[in-house]
Amino acid sequence: MERKMNWRVVDSIVSTNTNSVFTLISSQHNIKLILWYKATYYLSPGDTISINGDAMAVNNFPVQLSLYRTLYYNTRFWQTILHSNNHCAGNLQQSVSRCVYRSKCKLLYCPFQQH
Repeated sequence: MERKMNWRVVDSIVSTNTNSVFTLISSQHNIKLILWYKATYYLSPGDTISINGDAMAVNNFPVQLSLYRTLYYNTRFWQTILHSNNHCAGNLQQSVSRCVYRSKCKLLYCPFQQH
């Protein structure tokens, strides 16, 4: 019998060069993982993720992520990801009214701007 796992999104970092997102999640038992996935969906800090077998829901809505890899959280690695992507104002928790990096960004949809 499969058990349902619940996670909370702590932070997410968009990789503008790879069209992907790195998301730090934490379980109710304080287990921390980094999800690396295609940027067709953005997990926001505070979102709740429920995983039951192959099914995933975010805030009780079913979603499908193109997951590249899941890694155990490492502070140094997370800081490297953040510093490698600090050219994106959204990653620095700044409001983005007009993106100056848009011409170089590989994301089809910017999660930090209103569309």
